[in-house]
Amino acid sequence: MSFERPTSIAALSEQVNRNKSSKTTKSSAKPNFCKVCGDKATIINYGALSCQSCKTFFRRNGFRPESARPCLLNRSCEVTLKTRRNCTACRLAKCLLVGMSSELIRKEEGQSKKLLSTCNSTTTGDVVNQQVTVCT
Repeated sequence: MSFERPTSIAALSEQVNRNKSSKTTKSSAKPNFCKVCGDKATIINYGALSCQSCKTFFRRNGFRPESARPCLLNRSCEVTLKTRRNCTACRLAKCLLVGMSSELIRKEEGQSKKLLSTCNSTTTGDVVNQQVTVCT
């Protein structure tokens, strides 16, 4: 691409229009959709492009897939935006199929340890002798 200075106003406006059209085609790329249900998605969650609803669903159910309600239709449910709440087993299976990983979910034990490391336990001299936790 050469950067020659245009000599006329018509050439300058043509160059500006070309630059605008090339920018609009790049920014008007097709929107992203959740790989699980097809809803709008903007970010990769737990290893797959997913919507906020599927992200939350997987965070709640990803650790214990055996506790999901069993499928009544022999694992042949279609998971879409409208039917994503119908079958927990099929939605979880599709989450795993599209690449979501339970290893990427932050474990609650790690979060509670992090919280406890900033807290100090002290015992007050009250009549009841209660243990008080002070977090800073």
